[in-house]
Amino acid sequence: MYLRLNEWIVPRNLTVAAKPLSQISLNRNVYGRPQSVNTRTVNNFDPRAPNDRTIDHHALAMLYQNLEEHAPNSAFFLYRDKPASEADEECSDLCTIMVSDNIIVATTQRASNAHTDEVCSAVQCDMKLSTVDVNPNISDDLEIDEEFIGQYVDPIINSESIGVEKIEEIEKLTRGQSENELWHQLHKVKITASNFGKVIKCSKSPENILKSMMNTKAVSKYLAYGKENENVAIETYEKYMHDKGCDVTVSPVGLILSQERPGYGASLDGIVCDPSCKTKGGLEVKCSLSKLNQSAFTAASDASFYLQISGKEIHLQRSHNYFLQVQGQIFLTGVEWIDFVVYFGPNQSIFVERIFFKKDKWYEEYLPKLDLFYKWAFLPELLTKRVSRGISLLPDFLWKKLKQSV
Repeated sequence: MYLRLNEWIVPRNLTVAAKPLSQISLNRNVYGRPQSVNTRTVNNFDPRAPNDRTIDHHALAMLYQNLEEHAPNSAFFLYRDKPASEADEECSDLCTIMVSDNIIVATTQRASNAHTDEVCSAVQCDMKLSTVDVNPNISDDLEIDEEFIGQYVDPIINSESIGVEKIEEIEKLTRGQSENELWHQLHKVKITASNFGKVIKCSKSPENILKSMMNTKAVSKYLAYGKENENVAIETYEKYMHDKGCDVTVSPVGLILSQERPGYGASLDGIVCDPSCKTKGGLEVKCSLSKLNQSAFTAASDASFYLQISGKEIHLQRSHNYFLQVQGQIFLTGVEWIDFVVYFGPNQSIFVERIFFKKDKWYEEYLPKLDLFYKWAFLPELLTKRVSRGISLLPDFLWKKLKQSV
């Protein structure tokens, strides 16, 4: 006689679809009762403290910035991507505006750049735009030292040049900025003004800064908000100035490269023509989502915000990265001043501060630090792509020693 052993443990042929816990019926058998009791009580309990149940993105961005400056090798950066800034760095056909002695920007209506895709490849081929390619002859074991700089980096810096016509053409072909492919490509091979603050303040290994500069960033809600409201903010600025008796016009502009420093570039949110003064200016707009519907005074009362109260006046903090960005924009574009605008939403007045160039401080303190980063970090990374491949570029002790020299 043959027995079919363990037949009783064969499971039934059932297919049970996955469901949320709140949709699952749990039956509890009660002794002495012929019917089971159906229970479906689910509590969606959040164990976090009430003030921790939402994310303060502005505070997180400030934490990232402070750690990046003082503890760039922190394990924090292994688990947290760089927060995007709160705003994207981004009149009629009457005349041509001379931005500086060497840069001309034609005024056009604010419109999308429909021909960008067609000319993007053409500008790279026809203009022979100089970029730095990876040098396959450089071994990963080769240290970045004075000999390396003299052999590979100095020849690049000494041969860098860009003509006025090419500057003008690149500016025109990069209008539309964040929606323009060429604009994105150039941002990976040029140090742009939006990065000047963290470059100037870089006190330890520059590798995290290089990663953030050369890697594509995800679009955060802050960037999306800034992009969505930038044109509204510019129109609000124009109306604000008109109400004050200044009949300004704002014209779009692309990426402007520097003839003095071809490796640097700046993107303004517009070129401002103010008939009340003889000089041309620029526009830098920030759309603050974290301070939406707050007044400028209320926002500036927050010590972590980039505006500060000084007496009865409100100013952009002179130590903030945005101020260094504006100084770099003035230096690179040749404008005499920049109106720094903060848009707090349709129900609040905008903040406007006209900022001028601090020439002495720029040439004595800021520019030497930019040049040091460009020579010892940015160009070596373009030549080797070590940081992009997870290989160390410069040790902390060497960078600190270099920083002490400027």
